[in-house]
Amino acid sequence: MKNFAVIIFLFSILLIVGIADLVLFDYIGIINIKPYIPAILRRYKVVQDYVEMSELLHKTPEEKFRELVKRQEKLYKEKLKKLREFENKLIKEREFLKEKESKLREREQALADRERKLNELEKNLKALQNELINEKEAFQKLALSLKKVDPPKAADILVRLNPVKSKKLLMLVDSKTVAQILNSLPATYAVRLFK
Repeated sequence: MKNFAVIIFLFSILLIVGIADLVLFDYIGIINIKPYIPAILRRYKVVQDYVEMSELLHKTPEEKFRELVKRQEKLYKEKLKKLREFENKLIKEREFLKEKESKLREREQALADRERKLNELEKNLKALQNELINEKEAFQKLALSLKKVDPPKAADILVRLNPVKSKKLLMLVDSKTVAQILNSLPATYAVRLFK
């Protein structure tokens, strides 16, 4: 078994040395192995580079220069194509970002408008609350005044007021005073109050 492993090892070394010799002789120009390279090996970048360099070495200086210029032009075109693709991608990204920014500004504006409306509604609510408090205080003062005024004068005051307000005022006054005021009110007005 050991002998078999040694034979395989020596064979591998012999094969590697043989391939290296072929490449060296091809590179020097003694033989031409490029047409015999299998297609499966030609896929690899290292083999492609070797074939290109080997062909370039066998050309005249003028042909070498032309070939190098062609390669450079090809490289520049590829780089230019990649740069243009990248530039187009950047342009699309900028447009996307601008669109997002405009949508964000619209949302911010809508939020600011809602906030403004909310502040306005809060102010209106506070004003209405203050008005309600003031009206309640005025009603309470008026109710106290109604208690102190004799019932016919109180009835005269209530007739001049809105029926809803009159009813609210009567609810703030004690039942004895309410009864006296209702007796002094015209009957039609008293009925209208308690419908």
